[in-house]
Amino acid sequence: MPFFALGIYFLFKKNISNKFLSCAYLAHVLFDLLYLVLIKESYMLNFYEEICIVYDLAVGIILLNLRKSQK
Repeated sequence: MPFFALGIYFLFKKNISNKFLSCAYLAHVLFDLLYLVLIKESYMLNFYEEICIVYDLAVGIILLNLRKSQK
């Protein structure tokens, strides 16, 4: 639910910092890992959690690097 609320917030926010957005993606990696470990019978496709983890981690790292290069 928190990620859904943040998504709605980002729809209306015009200026979003890369630091905040990268932290949100990296927090979602933690959520995905917990979901993968704790939920035994998922309604998702078998490989979805792994793909989501890789995607969120990659985007979070890219956004952190963009933030560093903008300084």
